Amino acid sequence: MLRRWIAAVSEKFGAPSRDFRLVVAAEMGDTAAVRALLAVGANVEATDREGWATLMLAADEGHTETVKALLAAGANVNAADNKGSTALIGAAFGGHKETVKALLAAGANANAARKDGGTALMHAALKGHTGTVQALLAAGANVNAAQNNGNTALMFAVDKNHTETVSALLAAGANANAARNDGATALTVAAGLGHIETVKALLAAGANVNAAQNEGLTALTVAALLGHTQIVRALLAAGANVNAAQNEGVTALMFAVDKNHMKTVSVLLHAGADVNAAAKGGITALMKSAVGGHTERVSALLAAGANVDTRLPDGTTALSLAKKKRHSDVVALLEKAGAKE
Repeated sequence: MLRRWIAAVSEKFGAPSRDFRLVVAAEMGDTAAVRALLAVGANVEATDREGWATLMLAADEGHTETVKALLAAGANVNAADNKGSTALIGAAFGGHKETVKALLAAGANANAARKDGGTALMHAALKGHTGTVQALLAAGANVNAAQNNGNTALMFAVDKNHTETVSALLAAGANANAARNDGATALTVAAGLGHIETVKALLAAGANVNAAQNEGLTALTVAALLGHTQIVRALLAAGANVNAAQNEGVTALMFAVDKNHMKTVSVLLHAGADVNAAAKGGITALMKSAVGGHTERVSALLAAGANVDTRLPDGTTALSLAKKKRHSDVVALLEKAGAKE
């Protein structure tokens, strides 16, 4: 196949150089051609236009025998492109476990990182290649290495819901409470994405259920905002603060009410959520529901003991807000509950 391709190129453009032919052979995994070209003087470190050396090209495609041939000819196992990627990182991203093992056996740096801080372990975790992850860990890969933005291999695996990979990383000592630059932890990420099994695994590994991101969001407030009721239950069972508020004073209950996640609202109220908690400025869940004309939400909050007389600094109440917007059904509910302007 390679010979036919080279013949066709030669007929149109002239004979390609040995180095060019070696680059093509390496990427295609034609080990016999690679050996033949090396034997007649092709440069084992030849690169393509993107700066990828022959070893990187072969490793990226998982051509293990070709990789071994290039290594035997002296290819630099730790050579990197202009972004810092190495043959090991490429092989790990593709989940080519045998290629990864061959590179590691030849002295590949298990902790080499791209310019963005990404390592082979992170790339394998991102794609859920658990066997490759385990091979890298066995070779000394730092399980808690972090990318420039704070992402770790665990966070990458959590983000893609690779539960088996998450378990392997936690078993190897991954820090369940490591945080990204924005303060997000693996638990807040999993809670937001609705990954219940991953949430359970993280909690079992000691993840701080009340850790908050820079904006003050906890796993519970994130799960409530997105209506992940099953996760809300799991977090509450693990000790999540039902009344924790983000930086603007918004609680999990307020988020759930605002997004009309009524099953989540019910769970939070049953767990003791403060139905009268107020965000900055004094607005409550009842006021927000009243101004929006949301009859079902208003009814649920009144049944849970929402105070109809709470006022904003300017004296505004839930009733006055509903009247202003002409939400007659909400007005009737509030007046029946004893609300007065």
